[in-house]
Amino acid sequence: MPKIAFISVAHIHSRGFCQDICKITSSGAPAVIWDENAARGAKYAAEFNCPFEPDLDKVLADKSIDGFVITAENTRHLPLLRKVLPLGKPTLCEKPLAANTADAEEAVALAKKYGTILTCGYGQPFSGHHRAVKKLLGEKALGAVTLLNHRNGHNAAYGRWFDNPELSWFTEPELSGGGGLLDLGTHAVHLMRHLGGPVTEVWATIKNFSGAYPAVDDYGVIEMKFANGVIGRAEAGWIFTGGHGGLEIIGSEGAIWDAHGLKFKRADKETTDVVALDEKPVRMARLVAIIKGELTKEELDEDLDCILDTVRIMSAAYESAKTGFARRIAFLPAKPKLLLRRPVRLVYLAPPAVFIKDDDKGIALCLIADSVRPEILLVRPLPSRDDGVSLDRDLPGPALPVEYIRRLLQHLMFSYGRQLSVLRKHINPRN
Repeated sequence: MPKIAFISVAHIHSRGFCQDICKITSSGAPAVIWDENAARGAKYAAEFNCPFEPDLDKVLADKSIDGFVITAENTRHLPLLRKVLPLGKPTLCEKPLAANTADAEEAVALAKKYGTILTCGYGQPFSGHHRAVKKLLGEKALGAVTLLNHRNGHNAAYGRWFDNPELSWFTEPELSGGGGLLDLGTHAVHLMRHLGGPVTEVWATIKNFSGAYPAVDDYGVIEMKFANGVIGRAEAGWIFTGGHGGLEIIGSEGAIWDAHGLKFKRADKETTDVVALDEKPVRMARLVAIIKGELTKEELDEDLDCILDTVRIMSAAYESAKTGFARRIAFLPAKPKLLLRRPVRLVYLAPPAVFIKDDDKGIALCLIADSVRPEILLVRPLPSRDDGVSLDRDLPGPALPVEYIRRLLQHLMFSYGRQLSVLRKHINPRN
C-alpha cells in the first residue's frame, strides 16, 4: 500500500486524515509526519505510531514516499507546495487550495509544470447523491435551471471551538486568510462550481455576528451569476445553531432540495428521493486512488479547474464585501476556438476586450465574455495607426493601469500557456 507523508498537522481535519490513512494502508499509519511546530508534530506522531521528522528536506528526499498530504494553515499552503509539487508525487492539500487567487494560480501552474497530480480535501461533489444530481442536471430533468443554492454551517463561534491553542490560527487572518465563510463556504462553492459551471460575477456580504473571534468573519453570503445565466447563493459560517442546510436547485420543470436527504420533484408529480450513484473516493481514499491510477485524467483535471475557480470566487467575494461592489471574474475556456500564431504585442485594453497588435500592424481582438460562454476569438485586423486611426482616440473604453494589464496578461498566460506561448516572447506588459 502507498506510503503517505504528512506535511504539517495544523488543520482541524489532520487527525481525521491520519485516522483514515491508518484504516486504508497496510502500514496502518502515516509514513512520517513533519510539522514546523515540533511539539505538535511529535504529539501526532506518537498518537499514530509513526516517525516524526523535524527536517522537512529529509522527508522530501525520501524516495519511498508515494504521496503527500498538506494540512497546514491556509496561508502557508503555497510555500509548502513550492517544495512538494516539483517532486512529481500526488499531493492532497487541505481546502482551500490557497487564501487568494494569485497563490492558487501559482500552485496550479506548478502542478502542471511538473506533471504533479494535485487535489484538495473536498468531498461533496463525489458523494453518490451529488453525482446523481449532476447527472439529472445533464439530462435536463429540472428543465431550465434558474437558482442554485447551498448552505453549509455549524456553531464553531458560539461553541468556542477555536479556543484550543492548536486551532486558534483559524481566528488569525494572517494564517487563516479569512473566517467562517472561507472555512465552510469553500465547500459550498466547490460543489456549486461542479454543478453549475463557471461563474462570471460575484457579490457578497460578510459579517461577524457572534463577537467570539472578532478578528475574522463568522458568517457570509455569496451571490453569484453563472456563465449560463443561473443565479447562485452560497451561505456559510460558524453561527448556525440549527436550521436547514445543504443543496437546493430550482428549475422550470422541477426542483431538488435537501430535507434529511436529497429530494427530487418534477412539476405535477410526487416528490421522490434522489437515487444515489456510486460514490467516488474522497480525501485520503482519493489520494490513494490517485497513486494507484484509479481515477481518470479527465475527472482529475475537471476537479482541479473547480478547485482553482473556488479560490477565485471566494477571493472575489471578500473583495466585494470590502468594496461594496460586485466583482467580475473572467473565466476562459479550456480550448480556444482560434489561436494567435504570429508575434503580437499588447497595446490597449477596454473591458471586456484586449486589443493585440501583430507584426503586420493589424489589430486582433481577444474577447473575454462575462455573460455567455467565454471564448477567445481572433477577428479580422482593424486599421492600424499607419492608416490614420489613433488607437488612443478611436478605440472605445478608458485607458487602464499597467498593473491591470500585467495581471490580465498573467491570466492569459496561465490559461493559454501552450497555445499562446508566442506571447511570452513578444509581449512587453509595459507597452
